[in-house]
Amino acid sequence: MKRDHCLKRLQAMGLKVVVVPHATFYIWLDLSKLPDPLNNGLTFFEELLKERTIVVPGIFFEINPSHRRDLFRSPCHHFVRLSFGPPLKDLDMGLDSIERVLRKVKKEGTRGFGHNYHKSADLDHGAAPNVQ
Repeated sequence: MKRDHCLKRLQAMGLKVVVVPHATFYIWLDLSKLPDPLNNGLTFFEELLKERTIVVPGIFFEINPSHRRDLFRSPCHHFVRLSFGPPLKDLDMGLDSIERVLRKVKKEGTRGFGHNYHKSADLDHGAAPNVQ
């Protein structure tokens, strides 16, 4: 039930799920049709984090022994993983966040999206970062 609910909502948003999950409670969401830079898992993660919603960037699942491949050339780069394990109420809150981000892109474009986080080298490790 929760899986089908999530899949229907994602489809209504125009988001593609290539492989429907059958034996897990994770959805592997394809972002490749979204405008750049929202079409990469890290930026999508960052924008949803601003909405207090967590997805996991696909590159975190990259099998890349010895770091031979640049992560931005990873076949996982344009994916995020969503869990439909939480209660339905919480899932809807997360899906609502995705809808807000997509509406923002339609209304305002992607200007200002991506890489707004502080790099660890730029932080004063004695103080908490000022996150807006």
